[in-house]
Amino acid sequence: SACSVAVLPSHGNDNHPTNGGNLLPPAELKIETMRASGAGGQHVNTTDSAVRITHLPTGITAAIQDERSQHKNKEKALKLIAARVRDHVTAQESRAR
Repeated sequence: SACSVAVLPSHGNDNHPTNGGNLLPPAELKIETMRASGAGGQHVNTTDSAVRITHLPTGITAAIQDERSQHKNKEKALKLIAARVRDHVTAQESRAR
């Protein structure tokens, strides 16, 4: 059995540019839905609630299957991918200096 924890900086609504977040263009994102794995009985077998988002220019991915709702998982995955892309850009900028 394994567990992972993601710690993300909170900048209000990361997906809204007026709140200081960077809006990732939808054309740069590949969003896939799939059935979640693990415990959950019949519900897990019948709904595509897991979400995987890939940022195409960088190849960074985020996969979430924590919630029973696809919409909640997508919201979490968008926040996670925005944070990972922001960290990647920051790391590239610091290496360039």
